[in-house]
Amino acid sequence: MRTYWDSSALLNALASKTVYDRLEASENLTRSHGYVEVFSHLSGRGLPMKDGTRQKVSSGDAARMIASLSTRFSVRDLTLAETLSTIEAARKIGVQGARIHDLLHAASAKLSGADLILTRDKGFASLAQGIKSEWP
Repeated sequence: MRTYWDSSALLNALASKTVYDRLEASENLTRSHGYVEVFSHLSGRGLPMKDGTRQKVSSGDAARMIASLSTRFSVRDLTLAETLSTIEAARKIGVQGARIHDLLHAASAKLSGADLILTRDKGFASLAQGIKSEWP
């Protein structure tokens, strides 16, 4: 199985051993911008914990955590033409604002041949282009 992890799932992998252990079950895919989103959360708001708190992470530690996690993934970035095509599709289907990030994740998942998308975004299914999505 080819599993695509969006940035929320990547964060979960860093916060939960149960989620991290899912890395053993399939070929894992993401796009490089997902790591940027994770860095932003880790070094900004902090790592989300089960009890609802956030653990502040230094930028150096965030970089090391992401580098370690990245060894478990294949990356499929969008070309300029694919990005522009996805932006045009966003216009056609009414995607606005920050939802473009989810649509770009969905496009990358589709182009990488993913069978499953892991995400914490409950509204992701409408953008998943026929790929099953589930909570990490």
